[in-house]
Amino acid sequence: MACFEAEYASSDCDTGGGLSGIYGGGSNCSFLAGLGFVRIPGPGCYAPAGIAVVGLTGGSSAPAPQCPLVSLVGRFNVKPGVIALFAPDIASKIDAALVTINAAGFVPTITEGFRTESMQEARQDGPYGAAPVGQSSHEIGEAIDIRWLVPGTDKPVAGWEQIKAALLGQGLTWGGNWRKKDPVHFENVHKPDPNQVAACEREHP
Repeated sequence: MACFEAEYASSDCDTGGGLSGIYGGGSNCSFLAGLGFVRIPGPGCYAPAGIAVVGLTGGSSAPAPQCPLVSLVGRFNVKPGVIALFAPDIASKIDAALVTINAAGFVPTITEGFRTESMQEARQDGPYGAAPVGQSSHEIGEAIDIRWLVPGTDKPVAGWEQIKAALLGQGLTWGGNWRKKDPVHFENVHKPDPNQVAACEREHP
């Protein structure tokens, strides 16, 4: 049973009653965890956060994720190795910006999205530097980096001013305005809460 075809439990999750809202599918459906779903007992089983999964947990509710991450809607490219997942609030703003950007005929390239602790550590020696581990909005999915120069040149990519304007128009902060400039960077939250960083690292290692 495909992930989006399921209205009832798959054979992996079913305990005999066909629980509405329980999704199965094993590793192929693991992306559900990034869409507000959480793992529940059973091989490859997911459920919407907070659903009462009586047949599997004796009536208890699955705990809501503390660091939900979602994918974007629209046309864009992603640099290899980048995790293009974001917290829902910034994702909705980027989605709105992409409507404008795509309508103008431009397809931006995402060069950074969510970062794990190890990824943040590895970025310390990058061209624009990086915040210390635990202090980056990327670590809670609240920031996006967009390619702004044509690789190997100092020439902005096509549509850069429109891309920047669309993201700023959604209320995001641009790193190009900082004292230590980071022109690829747009963020929704500047100083991440340490507890949120820990939750994201725990749920998305």
